[in-house]
Amino acid sequence: MRASRPFAIAGLLLGACGAGDREPPPGSASGSVSGSASGSASGSASGSASGSTSDSGVAANGVRFRAIAKLPGAELVSGTERAAFATPSAWYEPAAVARDAPRVVPAITSQLAQLRADGPVELFLGQTPIVVAGEEHHERVLRLAPAPHAIELAGRLSAVATLPGGAEVWQTQDRLRDTLALVDEAGAVTPLPSQPALGPPVTGMSPVRAKLCEAPAIADLVRVPDTPDTRVPDTATPRVPDTPDTDVRDGAVAALLVECNDETPVRVVTYRWPGPRVEVERWPSPAELGFVPKHLVMTASSRALVGVANGKLAIARMADGRVTTTWHLADVSLVTHAAADETGAVWTLTMGAARDGRDVWQVARDGAPSAIADPSGTALRPIALAADRRYGIVVVAGSEAERWILSVR
Repeated sequence: MRASRPFAIAGLLLGACGAGDREPPPGSASGSVSGSASGSASGSASGSASGSTSDSGVAANGVRFRAIAKLPGAELVSGTERAAFATPSAWYEPAAVARDAPRVVPAITSQLAQLRADGPVELFLGQTPIVVAGEEHHERVLRLAPAPHAIELAGRLSAVATLPGGAEVWQTQDRLRDTLALVDEAGAVTPLPSQPALGPPVTGMSPVRAKLCEAPAIADLVRVPDTPDTRVPDTATPRVPDTPDTDVRDGAVAALLVECNDETPVRVVTYRWPGPRVEVERWPSPAELGFVPKHLVMTASSRALVGVANGKLAIARMADGRVTTTWHLADVSLVTHAAADETGAVWTLTMGAARDGRDVWQVARDGAPSAIADPSGTALRPIALAADRRYGIVVVAGSEAERWILSVR
């Protein structure tokens, strides 16, 4: 899952290349279309968050969100099957018991305070928290815990996926190109093989956009789900292998590749370790899907592409080599977050504008809206969404002063 962050230039220009505002097939907001696909090779700096666990009292479509804690100013930082929460004064991680409030991690809190003293930071979550600090084009990228450790990186970090053994795959953008690299626990950076563009150039573009479209954009980066006994440990301390020959690079990640030419097939490229071994799976093109995919959602048994077309949420699923796209909601302009729960349901957070000009933020499970409210039943505006192995689907909602952490588990 790609976490909420400022949009990369590639994403903005890709959406402007002609396939981002497609008309869904005629029918209701939940109509479908099928196609074929082919595959080939403000809290305290100690203790826990304030507040106690409480059901919101609001249930929608059989789903009830539970208020875990109130964390003023909390920012959700999502990783691979993990979520953390950063406030202006502390770093929180999920408690050992799913129904308990997040706990403060003092070491990370202290390190973040020192870095924030020099200016704003951007946060990512890999095996440990990752911080981008400094002015644009002069950023420093640091892994935290047990102590800040600088990573030499070309380009700007945009996404992180963590492998089961602790190594990470980082996505960066450098000179208008999206690239991937394996970053091991020692901080060594190894570039991964890139994929060439398949489609012909789009005519009539500006020189900058033409340069951008020379290579496919990486719209999303996720880890391929693994078995429970190989999942990333819930700790801010780097994992120590159980045996000397444990390969921290075991596992796989998948990248969603989309090109500017909307007649070109969408690709899901998987990198597997030991290796990497590269597998390419082709999906229908954006023109055939009816939308430009922006998110890739994977479970152990399913995968889906998520995007928007003509004000509707689009979810495309593949089964037995065929792709079915369903359409949901209304007045949607953007999917900011997408994740899957343990049942394989696709959860989304969308934003848009109603016809009367009101902002519309909606959390939905497989396209069915879910109410988000505080324990008194007062509606809250959802801000971010992620999947966490302890909390399940987790949502941060509310205002800067009144920000709640809610979960369905």
